[in-house]
Amino acid sequence: MKFPIKILTTLSAVLLLLGTHRTQAASTAPDLVCVGTTKTYNVNPTPGSRYKWQINGGTPLTNTTSSMPITWTTPGTYVVSVQETMVNNCVGPLVTLAVTVESPPTLAITAGDICAGKDLVFTATNIPNAIYSWQDGGMPVAGQSGYIYTMINPPAGPRTVSVTATTLANCVSNTPVATATVKPLPMVNLTARTGLVCLGGNLVYEASGNYSTYEWLMNSQLLPETGSVLTYPTHVPGNMTVSVKGFQNGCESLPQTMTGTIQDTPPMPQTNGIAVCAEEGTTLDVSSLVSSAGLTHLWYSHASTPSRISPPLLSTSAPASKTYYVSAMSSAGCESDRAPVYVDVLDNPVIINKAKKDDKTIEIVVDKGTPPYIYRIQNSPSLPFHGTAVISELISGKNVFEVEDSKGCKTKDSLTIQFNDLIPETYFTPNGDGDNDTWDIVNIDKYPRTEIYVHDRYGKELYKGTGATFKGWDGMYRGQPVVGTDYWYVINVYELGQRMVGHFNLKR
Repeated sequence: MKFPIKILTTLSAVLLLLGTHRTQAASTAPDLVCVGTTKTYNVNPTPGSRYKWQINGGTPLTNTTSSMPITWTTPGTYVVSVQETMVNNCVGPLVTLAVTVESPPTLAITAGDICAGKDLVFTATNIPNAIYSWQDGGMPVAGQSGYIYTMINPPAGPRTVSVTATTLANCVSNTPVATATVKPLPMVNLTARTGLVCLGGNLVYEASGNYSTYEWLMNSQLLPETGSVLTYPTHVPGNMTVSVKGFQNGCESLPQTMTGTIQDTPPMPQTNGIAVCAEEGTTLDVSSLVSSAGLTHLWYSHASTPSRISPPLLSTSAPASKTYYVSAMSSAGCESDRAPVYVDVLDNPVIINKAKKDDKTIEIVVDKGTPPYIYRIQNSPSLPFHGTAVISELISGKNVFEVEDSKGCKTKDSLTIQFNDLIPETYFTPNGDGDNDTWDIVNIDKYPRTEIYVHDRYGKELYKGTGATFKGWDGMYRGQPVVGTDYWYVINVYELGQRMVGHFNLKR
């Protein structure tokens, strides 16, 4: 006779899955159960049969029916066996089932604090083939069934998670809880105490935030400074890029960047010393002697004194010798070396005597000024300067003498000489009113052989005549009126052997 039995397992109702007339082999896959679980094992029953149940071949269990509930209390590997004895006392084969009993797993969660901007990872104890149920802040986390739970870029603050694992044996673990903190990033504010400096000065920057340490870079080069204030000595002109990061609780801030400018010292101003002749009631703007385009000039009375003076205005009424000092300053306040500005107010020559030697010659005596002197008759522009104080080209009328010393300073004086009774008029008005319409020479009729010439200031001859024919000049040249201005005359008095030179004015 065959015994068609097979051990079936269930936790509740018994289902007879096998036919009643076929012998079945033992299950090859072990049964997995959790400690503390009560599980019922069944065979397909035969009416009137008795069943002997054993665990690991030990003492038969008291139940002799086809259904055997077993409470597993100790983890391990066991063999459950059953043997059927039919009503006719025929004994069937021994049927077995391997059973593995597991303890509930014990979980722990590891996690470390992170800085904002990074992923926060919680790692539970790895139980092979277990299914994990995670909760974040008391809320189930969908799609997270593994032993690692990763939060992608969580916000700053504490994060509390818990997890439970269920094994293939339906053992449910403990539920550990872990809290990790997402630390906020330091927020650094970068300000420039001196972001525009002169070459040789210090660029000074301050990072606020009261963080433990700072990392400074200048033009991408790491600096040794770790405090909140960077003082950077400058050595070359140009632009410099400074950046800083703050560190606090292991977190570093985003870098903050600024640009500083280092200005080169401007060149020393170009100055022009000057010597001017003293002149009553005049002043000299000394700043006009300096050139440095686009820069501010600073004036000093000494080469090294720190006290500045206003741009000097020097009175040139009296002789003096002054030295001022001037520097150039850029927009950043960079100041150049000082350049001297020399100003000399020179004494003018003085005519102290005019000794008449004869009707046509005088000797001029000069004091002061800077010898040697140069002499001329001012109202005779065609005559050259003289290197001697004796002047013999005197003209009839007012002779204005000019003396110039070796520095270019001049003085004037005059002497009036009347060679004869010829008196040229000083002006005329050719307007046709019958009054003073021509330029005349008083007493010209006494000197018929005298030659009369009129020319403009460029020496162009406009009229030529003699005393015998002269009836006055009407201000015409080649039939056209000339303009109203000064005109020169030359009168060669033939009868006296004299020459008169002067000018008169034509008024229209």
